[in-house]
Amino acid sequence: MVNKGNDTFNFLCYKGAKSYNLIFDFNTNEDKIIFVDQNYKKIDISKMKRVEQLSGNENEIVLHNDIHTNKTTITISTANNDHHSTIFIKLEGILSYNDLLDI
Repeated sequence: MVNKGNDTFNFLCYKGAKSYNLIFDFNTNEDKIIFVDQNYKKIDISKMKRVEQLSGNENEIVLHNDIHTNKTTITISTANNDHHSTIFIKLEGILSYNDLLDI
C-alpha cells in the first residue's frame, strides 16, 4: 500500500550548520520533520531543551507561533554561542511541537 501525500522533511542539524527553510504544504496528519546529524543519524529532539528564546547554549529548540501571519517558526541552536549553527524553519499555520516533530 502506498501512502500518498506523506512527506518527511529532513534537516541537517550539527555544529556549523546554518539554514533558513520554508515549508508551505505541511500536513499535521501526514507529514513529519526529522533532524539528522552529519552522519545522517536521527537526532532525538525530545532530549533538546525547549525554551522561549535561544540563550546561546547548544541543543535548544524554540517554537514560535505568529497568529498575525499564521506562521510557525522552529529555531534550533546546535552549538554554544555560535550564531553560525542555527537552523530556522518557517511553516504555514499555527502548530504545536506534537504537530511538527517525530517524537
